[in-house]
Amino acid sequence: MRESAAWQRYGPVRYRIRKVGVAVFNLAGAYLCLLLATTLVSFYQGVGAIGAQGPTERPVRATVQECHRVGPLSYRGLGYWWVCDIAVQADGRPGTQGVLTRSIATPDQIGQTLDLLERCYGEGNTDCGYGRHTNVWWDIYLVVVRFVRWGAVSLLIVNAVFHAVLAFAGAPRYARFVERRAQRKKRGRHGTAGPQ
Repeated sequence: MRESAAWQRYGPVRYRIRKVGVAVFNLAGAYLCLLLATTLVSFYQGVGAIGAQGPTERPVRATVQECHRVGPLSYRGLGYWWVCDIAVQADGRPGTQGVLTRSIATPDQIGQTLDLLERCYGEGNTDCGYGRHTNVWWDIYLVVVRFVRWGAVSLLIVNAVFHAVLAFAGAPRYARFVERRAQRKKRGRHGTAGPQ
């Protein structure tokens, strides 16, 4: 077994240090993947709802009121992004306040009225997101980025946990666990494979 050979080669202390290092490296990789994918998602300027599930999008008009910049490292990912307060009017209802992120609006648009889409969630539809009209290619882009993000991050976290367990348990204990599991599987196969 590869882990047993590494245990013999490096000794218990160096083996454990190496495994902790690999776990930390994988966690750092998961964080970087999350950061990069969040940046890629921020380039998408739609409402972010794909498919027919959930509340529907509806057109609104919004006046840009005030903008501030976030970055270079923020919840929007890497780089600098504009976040603007907007006053939203729709369906003759009184104006409500909203926030437009991802540099969909910029300070030079303060006072201007934009045609946007709104999608609301939560109790009383009070949690609303805003974006521009997008085409199907941008929707596909968003789905692919989200899928790759969670796939890569999940894989790196599972790998980090695996190496952390190896660091804690040590290769001999892990080898015994694998051997016992293989024997149980073998017994299970023999137990069910007999004549009926």
